Amino acid sequence: MKKYLQKLAVAVLACAGFASCADEFDATDHASYPAEAPGLGTWVADQSATSGPFTKDYFCELNITLSSAGDTVYNITTVSTPYNQYGLPADYPICAPAGRLAAYDDTTGVTLLEFDQVEEGNVLGIGLTPGRAHLAYSRAWDKLTVDLDFYYNNDWYPFQNNAGNGTFTLTKAARPSFVNGYWFGQGSDGSTYVFYLTYTQQQQVGVDAEGNPVTVTFSGQCVVGNAQDLCTYAYDKTTGTATVTTVPMPGTPAQQATTYTLQYNEIGQLTYSTGTETVILDRMAY
Repeated sequence: MKKYLQKLAVAVLACAGFASCADEFDATDHASYPAEAPGLGTWVADQSATSGPFTKDYFCELNITLSSAGDTVYNITTVSTPYNQYGLPADYPICAPAGRLAAYDDTTGVTLLEFDQVEEGNVLGIGLTPGRAHLAYSRAWDKLTVDLDFYYNNDWYPFQNNAGNGTFTLTKAARPSFVNGYWFGQGSDGSTYVFYLTYTQQQQVGVDAEGNPVTVTFSGQCVVGNAQDLCTYAYDKTTGTATVTTVPMPGTPAQQATTYTLQYNEIGQLTYSTGTETVILDRMAY
């Protein structure tokens, strides 16, 4: 009988222990989220699945930075891969620039962003439209799920259902992955600096003596000061540095290519040094 009572006491203590653990688990088994919406920094989608059974139509990123005016802006960029199913050229950018924080719920970890203009409508042939995005923290706070919508004809439509580029999951990154898109800056003297960096294409610029077309290959356009040129560009995401090189026109004597260097700074602003000042370039809808 004594041994029986001892065993019963152990069993009762064990049950009490389990109940205590269960109570503690029930009390804490809910996600807690940051007190504020995501701050300055870059979040990118996995960019490795570009072949095999897991090909992607777009690469995506969210860059939260400051505009040239000092406002916090949320720039969402999707860039088509060579494997996209929608007929877009590789590296074609679709941007939702200059988003602003509309609301954040720290009980759900969901952020609402609003955009005056997004480029989704350009792909669909309806032009620039307003947009919105919902960003949702994962339970571990290490990922953001993004859902993008655009506004057209008095209603909201999901990007994903219309061009396959509106729903994705991001993780924190050291630097932005892309420089693709339309950038605008203005110097203190009023000089304009525009870099429109898109995808590789050809343009006919004339004909030769035999009447054959003369073409140039370029991947963007730039306006620096008063000079407007076609250009090519390259971007090194390990350093956050882009080089933009003008494309000399055939038949123009003594015209030399000019190279401009663009640089993401420590808070994700894209900048251009004129030699006398550093101009912050704002991402714009085009």
